[in-house]
Amino acid sequence: MSTKYTYSIASDFTGMYTESPNIVKLTHYINMATFGYSLESIDQDGDNCDVWFEGNLTSEEETILDGYISSHDGYLCALGAGTIDPQGYFDESHGFLPGHKYLNNTTGDEFVCISNTDNAAVWRLSSVPAHYSVSDSSTFGTIDTDYTIASSVDVSLSGGAVYKIQWSFEALTDIGTVVHDYRVYMDHNDDDGYNILAENDIEFENSTTVVPVSGFANFTADATGSFTVSIQIKSYDGEAEVQVRRRNIDVRRIEYGNL
Repeated sequence: MSTKYTYSIASDFTGMYTESPNIVKLTHYINMATFGYSLESIDQDGDNCDVWFEGNLTSEEETILDGYISSHDGYLCALGAGTIDPQGYFDESHGFLPGHKYLNNTTGDEFVCISNTDNAAVWRLSSVPAHYSVSDSSTFGTIDTDYTIASSVDVSLSGGAVYKIQWSFEALTDIGTVVHDYRVYMDHNDDDGYNILAENDIEFENSTTVVPVSGFANFTADATGSFTVSIQIKSYDGEAEVQVRRRNIDVRRIEYGNL
């Protein structure tokens, strides 16, 4: 036998900031609680908000229900924050609309709803995300005709997410106008996959010239896992030594993705 609990919107919803309660949001939070009987429905008629259960609640359960009513804020977003990134089911059925924001309060990442399609909602990272970086001012020498790592950083990337990789360093050589090569290399540590993000020559006018090098590239992680980003240097003639100093690699996620 169903039981009705009636609340006054004007008197009982003391924490509400809107004119009417958000029934979808209130239903969601009440369903998250553990009651002896299941919630059947929530109906609004004028000032009355009727909460129907399949049976009688205990006095303790009524107190819990009263708490949900008094703390309800009326906002549209059913889940404004949580411990995970927003998923496809964070959709219209939970009260989300395009433009609504959601905070992962574990990582600090903020997301904005692009589409609230039922069970296929699209969310995009809107905050400045956590990033990885490495900086080193020591010198590096090589006379190797093969590429040798001058600096690197290990990062954990999320599959489908887009990252901006920026790098910079200063290069010097001990022999005049010799040409050295450099490349920035993204290695997927969990398999044999790799990507060359950039490669170019470093040309020196003389042995006292400092050549600044910088660049960036966007990279979409093909899978979630561990990656290494490295600046690699080689000598064109295999004789001249190159110094690479003030090295810096910065990796930032710029778009959310989840494969």
